[in-house]
Parts: sequence; structure tokens; C-alpha cells
Amino acid sequence: MLKLRLFCPLAVLILVICVLTVPVLAQNSPNFKEDAAGNKFDPALTGLGATTTTFTVPDPVCPNISVKARLSRPTRTGDDLLDEALSLELRQVSRKVATGFSLGADSLSDCPEHVTLDEPGEVTEFFEAHSPSAGILSVLFTRFESLPWAAHPNQGYDVLNYNLTKGQELTLDDLFPEGLVTASLWGVVAKEWCSFNDYKKLPSFYGLSEDTDWCAKPDSIPLPASLTTYPISLKSLGNGYLTKDGLVLQLGAYEGWSYADGPSTLLISKDTLKKLGAKASIWPQ
Repeated sequence: MLKLRLFCPLAVLILVICVLTVPVLAQNSPNFKEDAAGNKFDPALTGLGATTTTFTVPDPVCPNISVKARLSRPTRTGDDLLDEALSLELRQVSRKVATGFSLGADSLSDCPEHVTLDEPGEVTEFFEAHSPSAGILSVLFTRFESLPWAAHPNQGYDVLNYNLTKGQELTLDDLFPEGLVTASLWGVVAKEWCSFNDYKKLPSFYGLSEDTDWCAKPDSIPLPASLTTYPISLKSLGNGYLTKDGLVLQLGAYEGWSYADGPSTLLISKDTLKKLGAKASIWPQ
């Protein structure tokens, strides 16, 4: 995510917030639907909706600079505690955005003349909700920032994988029988990343030493530290979320190789996962 100078006390904000429960409005593809805020819904999640908050934050010093925000979270998931947690998260993120964005200018003379109200900043958070089988909610969150004073836009990701039947986070233990060696899955993930592009290097996300050419001997790549402590979150695999096609890993530009390379998406197919021992009940079709 962008590292910004944070100075915008509540006392100087003129903040208008509008909270909407956004219905599914239009087809985004033959399978998924998309609402007005850009949130996408697996048609299997018939009751799922979205709460979207929109507001504008003016810079406290520069009257010609503002940031427009549009932030969304799922609602009506079928789990009251999860709904409450997501609602609280939306309020917390909204407050952080409302108080955390400014140019950091000390006086009007520091305000850039080329930035006008015709080109406000933008902060949006939207989601893509999946359900590979009944009782599973798997969500990819995307955060996009484009600020007038920044060198370039930025985009980052987070995931939510939830077992609605058990009312708890979905982990690798829910995907594979107890005792299955995590190294088998990591071996597949590592080899796929090694052949992902011309670099033949693992993404920086996993924190393994860059002084070693791991991809030269992919069978010897060790488990990242995040995959050695149970229970293992699908986040630790690389912002992993589940779709009807399998396990998708989504890395931001700075989590992969470089900003110039952009985001990176890797699919581990459900057939590959089943061969590794994944439970057939996760992907019944």
C-alpha cells in the first residue's frame, strides 16, 4: 500500500458520509453479478449483499485538493457475528481513510498549483465474493489508491475465507485431511511461481532469502515461516481465496517482484488440489 504522510485532524474535516446497502444490479459476466460499487457476487451466494460507504475528505491546508473514498464490505453473509465484524471493520477503515490522507503541506504556498478539484484523489475498496461449495464464503478484497501528489496509483489485496457452517475462519485444515503434509502443497505453489515469469524467482511475499537461487532447485525450496505454524491461514499462501476452479493466489505489485510488473495471479486448479489430497466436498462439481 502507499506510504502517505498522515495529518488531517477531525476538527478541520468537512466530511459527508453516505451508507448504502447496495443490491446486485447488473451482470458482470455469464456467471457473476456486479453492483454499482464494483463488488462482484457468485450467483450461489443468493442472499449476500454489500454495504458501501462514500465520502470526500478535503485537504486541511490546500483547498484545491480532496480525496474521494468508496469503501465496501459484504453483508447478509448468513453469519450474524461475521456480519457484525465486517460492519465494524468498515467503520474502522472509513475513519482511518477520513483522518489519514493529506498532502502534508504547512501553508498555502506549499500547495501544488497543478492539482485542482477536477482531479481529486481516489481511494476505493471493493470485493469479489466466491462460494466453491455450500457453507463456504471466500472473498478477495481489492484496495485502489490514486492520489494527486503520488507518483503513481497503487493497488493491494486482502482475503477472507470463512466456514459459514462452523462460524470460523477457513484454514488449510478445512481443505485437507488432518496430518496431510503442507510441504506437498507448497511444493506445487513454489514451482508454479518459479515458472510464472522470466525472473525465475519466488515472489518477495514469502520472505525467503533472495541470495539463494531457490528456483534452480525447486524441490529443495523450504517452507516459508508463515506456513510452519498451525492453523495455517490461506492468507499465508499468498492472499489465497477459493473459487469453483480451485485456489487462487493474488499478490500485489510490491508482494511479487516490482511495481513495474504489476499484480500477479496464480491459480492452483481443483484437480491438482484433489490429487494432493484435498477434500472432494470443497469442490463437489
